[in-house]
Amino acid sequence: IEALRSELRRVAFEHETRFLKSHERRAEVIDTLYKNLRKTYVGFRSLTAEIESPGEPTKEEKEDQARESFNALSEHFWLNRLYLELSLCKQIEEFLNTMKRVFTLWQREKRKQKKAVPEDTDYWHAASEKVEKEAKVILQQLEDRFRTILGIQEPAEAPSKETTPRGTRLSST
Repeated sequence: IEALRSELRRVAFEHETRFLKSHERRAEVIDTLYKNLRKTYVGFRSLTAEIESPGEPTKEEKEDQARESFNALSEHFWLNRLYLELSLCKQIEEFLNTMKRVFTLWQREKRKQKKAVPEDTDYWHAASEKVEKEAKVILQQLEDRFRTILGIQEPAEAPSKETTPRGTRLSST
């Protein structure tokens, strides 16, 4: 009987260790994916912005940064998608496809117009908003999954705040 107990403890320990390593790896994947996604959409938003601040990188530099961020996001996702739920994978795939289509169109229009920034700012503004909207949904899901892995639970009753796309405002109550 003692040998059986010892064997059960050993098997339980192996299982626990394997589960812990898998859990840690999933947290790492989500962390990196989250950072890459945020960097990609912020870079694209900066690239398509109509107004630029002094000292910002040039449009060409922003385009290179956006491309590099996108490629890092895409590579990380495709190499690690097995750590994510299928529904989240589908959303990320859709986001990557949207980004690729918009970015390809950006480059095509730029070459056709022979300008650093393609005209039709309404289109680029709408494309930027679409990318941002899709990215925010995925980012929120990644945050939720990461918090679940860490065992972080939301408080039962959140303070009264109104959330806007640009931040959080305190209500007047």
